[in-house]
Amino acid sequence: MKRGFDFISKDEIVYDYLIQVEQSLHLNFPKRFKYFVSKYPFSSNNIELQMKKDELRGFEFPIEAILFEPTTKTSNPLYFDSFRDLSDIADELKTITEDELWQKMGWITIGYSTVGEKICLGVKGEHLDEIWRVNDDSIAEKKYEFLASDIFEFVEGLISKRVTT
Repeated sequence: MKRGFDFISKDEIVYDYLIQVEQSLHLNFPKRFKYFVSKYPFSSNNIELQMKKDELRGFEFPIEAILFEPTTKTSNPLYFDSFRDLSDIADELKTITEDELWQKMGWITIGYSTVGEKICLGVKGEHLDEIWRVNDDSIAEKKYEFLASDIFEFVEGLISKRVTT
């Protein structure tokens, strides 16, 4: 069974780009998040899943899913899909001033679950560095789920779950 950092690929480190984004937008990302990006790839394709080739159809498909272990005993377990590319986050930050999650909570979307829920990072205020799960319905209801104190704790909580084929 894969856990935590076993899922992170050995892609290119994008720390220099993160610093450029900070400087151009006059924003400071949290220190733990910056440290993570300085050591590990952070992009929409840096999650590696075990794949199986379907010889008949000629394509590969995943035979595992990524489950956030602390949610396994809840009524709504979190299956992690991917992080976002830093360029997408930077583009969003240019126009984020009207976003309720940004205005009230200081959160930016850094990833998604398999059902489109947002995985958010606190970049200011009392939620600095924290990771939260938010779905579109919960924004109006102001129901958010705390997941981890920082990006490291979030990644360490990921485990593989075998998908039946």
